[in-house]
Amino acid sequence: MSRQRKRRSQNTLSLPTLLIIGGTAIFLIAMIVLALTRGGGGNQVAQNPNIPFPEVERVTLADANNAFQNQEAVFLDVRDEGSFNVGHIPGSINIPLNQLETRLSELDPNDWIITYCT
Repeated sequence: MSRQRKRRSQNTLSLPTLLIIGGTAIFLIAMIVLALTRGGGGNQVAQNPNIPFPEVERVTLADANNAFQNQEAVFLDVRDEGSFNVGHIPGSINIPLNQLETRLSELDPNDWIITYCT
């Protein structure tokens, strides 16, 4: 009779083990559903309340690189002049963020302007 009990205990999972497996499965399913309902892929940016001007379209790194390679955009570095002098995208324009409003006339509104280091 002891052999039968050993076999039975080897073939069945304990309640805590079943709860852990079930909980993990539910968690994974919930994460997948959440990712699918929020995502959508493409050029979307996750909604972050800390991003200023959320209505401004974000540019992917790949799109920015293509624009740079094809000279299709103006790159605007908005850091202070010292940081800009340490390193920047070749050919970019430096207008520090605190001066941007007063210096907007230096930019052509018809150009595709990609800001960085914002």
